Amino acid sequence: MALAQAIALAQPGAVMDNAALVREVVKAVERVRQRVAGAAFAEGLMVGLSIAALLAAVFIAAQRVTGVFTVGIPNFVAGALPPFAVAGVIGYFVRRRRVSPLQAALAIDARYGLKERITSAWLMRGQTGEFAALVQRDASGHIAGVRPGEVARALIHWDVRRLRFLAIPFALLAGALLLPNLDVLGIAGRRERRETERRLVSSQAERMRQEALRLAAFQGVQSDRPTSVSLAELSREMERLRREWSLSQKTAHDASLDAAELGEKFQKAVEQLQRESAAPRIDRPRPKESRFTAGLEQALKAGELEKAMKELEGLQAQAEGGDVSEEQRQAGAAELQSLAEAIKDKPNLSKSLGDAAKAMKAGDAKGASGKLSDAKQEVRKLLDAVSELAVIETSAAVLKSAQKELADAGGG
Repeated sequence: MALAQAIALAQPGAVMDNAALVREVVKAVERVRQRVAGAAFAEGLMVGLSIAALLAAVFIAAQRVTGVFTVGIPNFVAGALPPFAVAGVIGYFVRRRRVSPLQAALAIDARYGLKERITSAWLMRGQTGEFAALVQRDASGHIAGVRPGEVARALIHWDVRRLRFLAIPFALLAGALLLPNLDVLGIAGRRERRETERRLVSSQAERMRQEALRLAAFQGVQSDRPTSVSLAELSREMERLRREWSLSQKTAHDASLDAAELGEKFQKAVEQLQRESAAPRIDRPRPKESRFTAGLEQALKAGELEKAMKELEGLQAQAEGGDVSEEQRQAGAAELQSLAEAIKDKPNLSKSLGDAAKAMKAGDAKGASGKLSDAKQEVRKLLDAVSELAVIETSAAVLKSAQKELADAGGG
């Protein structure tokens, strides 16, 4: 028998056949190592997913019960934990289950009771000679019956029954997803209220911006007319409020206090303009014999300021006209003087009318016309105050509305 084997090995193709046998042994060992690595990856993936499911179940249950995603851990960190857990566990199992070629060869022998035939062949893979060839040939006869999966499971002690415990975290995750939002600590509710307040403050800031622009536009129209109320200052105050509400994280309560404070300034401006724009108070019944100033007096009493300006323009024309008799001029001067004395709450208008009466009485037509023009300017100031009052009242109403909405949202 030994002679026959020696003769066979002496043949020219014997060395080549021996090399092929060595490759078969090495391939069998490498297939076992690959199966072990694959099984370790699968095991790590399942365990990692189970740990990730457990972490997700904890975080979701914490959110549903307490109203916070995590306690003491930033949300982005908590969200990254499950995938990192999966990757970490896979790496751990792959590294832990890693086997050397020698371990794989020993595992094959142990699984099939080959008494280290595969191990010996693998160790002698680089040797030549009759004995090495005999070992390789002996091992090759058993390679075909090697099942890498069986060897890998035996090597890492794979037990399918353990997998049932990995279902527990997924069951917990399903239960966490079915939990209602309990928010026992009230955190989610407070967070939602803060977000609602933030949106409300932001929307009110936009209203302030629009009002500031409207005030600035009206100020541009009124720039050539003196005004007792500083529209520019009010517009700046409203723009300042808009910036504070837009850039800071103010609560609705604090914003309502800001609106109330600015609202007081606007209310004072409204009250001042109401006094300035009020129709002149004339403390007398209109004399029946009044002809020259009848239309003016009636318009002033009714607060019809546009009509009063037209009446003053008519009086100017009459004062400058040369077809007025001396008797008519004196009567008109007397009526103007009487009307001027009856106006108690508009001293500038009263003075202009009184000066016009004196000029008419003295026959100074040009002087009378100039003083009546002054009186017309005083009425124009009243009209401007009325227009300004309407604008300020609108802004004050916007502020009051904003203050109420913010106060309601902020709890008072």
